[in-house]
Amino acid sequence: MVQKSGHLTRIDDKYAFIGITPSHRGIPIDLATIALAGVEFRGQIILLADSFLHLNKQPEEQIIAGTSQTRRAFEVLAKIYGLKTAFLYTSLLMVGELYKGIIGELRETAQKVCSPEEVIQLVPPAYRHSEQAAQYPLHEAACTKILSEFLFIDIKLGPSTEKPYDTLMQKLNVRILFNYLVDAYAVGTNQPDAVNHYTPTNVGPHGGTRVLLNEPVETSSEKLLSGSEQASRYLLTVASVAGLRLGKEALTSKEIEELHGKKLRKVTQHLVLENIVKPYKAMENAG
Repeated sequence: MVQKSGHLTRIDDKYAFIGITPSHRGIPIDLATIALAGVEFRGQIILLADSFLHLNKQPEEQIIAGTSQTRRAFEVLAKIYGLKTAFLYTSLLMVGELYKGIIGELRETAQKVCSPEEVIQLVPPAYRHSEQAAQYPLHEAACTKILSEFLFIDIKLGPSTEKPYDTLMQKLNVRILFNYLVDAYAVGTNQPDAVNHYTPTNVGPHGGTRVLLNEPVETSSEKLLSGSEQASRYLLTVASVAGLRLGKEALTSKEIEELHGKKLRKVTQHLVLENIVKPYKAMENAG
């Protein structure tokens, strides 16, 4: 579930964290990718970026709903696949004199090593006109710095779309290793549109959609037949890793690469439903 990296010869002896902006709009199946990635590390922390939603002026009830829903999804996934998952909230990190000192230091460094425009370009377009826009990447760097220096986290994990943020962190001298999840793809389009794993409204530029764990099984089943070959191979890979954790049917990388067209989509549909969607529904209903 983690991309191969030339500068990291092994990761099973390291602790990782991934920062996630919670959403109240749905639970992408790609949260399973994040959860299963934790198997590859010595330990993984899910950092729920609730305070970043406050920066975006999101209504409080939506923040509470999204944060609760996202944590609950990871708790269900952890039970299904026998994972140990720890949680932190940015709202607990971004307080006190320690944080005040770190964010102040990063602001000073940023003024020396990069332009304000460079920082603003890292912010999603919808939020660039906010008075807090330039602070968003610096707060992300500050949270990462605390996790690295005070909680001894070795690796920041994230979607490959976060590489520009990570480049800025390196300029700001945040000492942590960076690694990336395998790319996730939208379904509902024959175009290989990469999407953010934890943002259900991120569907790519070609009218795609996402498989959601909180939608009816029948809806997910239909969507699983509508993706590009890249999307199907990605989902089939995740389902196969899930199957190995459950002692159920799973395909090897070679077997996945040998599948094409309708056969690929049908096998993907079957294994995703049996190894991810249905176990999630059963565990969720069991409470």
